[in-house]
Amino acid sequence: MYVFDSTRTIICLVEFKGVALDAMPRIYLARPVEIVARLKAASGGRGDTILYENYTRGPRAAGAGNVERIPDGWRLTSERINALMKEAAN
Repeated sequence: MYVFDSTRTIICLVEFKGVALDAMPRIYLARPVEIVARLKAASGGRGDTILYENYTRGPRAAGAGNVERIPDGWRLTSERINALMKEAAN
């Protein structure tokens, strides 16, 4: 029987919007708990169902003026990969 272990799961987020066809997309790596925390903090703490790469909430929106953005620390780098793999191994 397989038991899901979210501490060993790593999610790869890929953004193609605004990227030329011959260029690499922007890639981010995150654990499920990091994504959940980011979604809960969105919209001025009211939460959201969308993980925005970079978005400023309009004047009539909940959390008006807040900037929703994927943390820079999630960017795909060798350091990020090594850190996540080390965490998953523990």
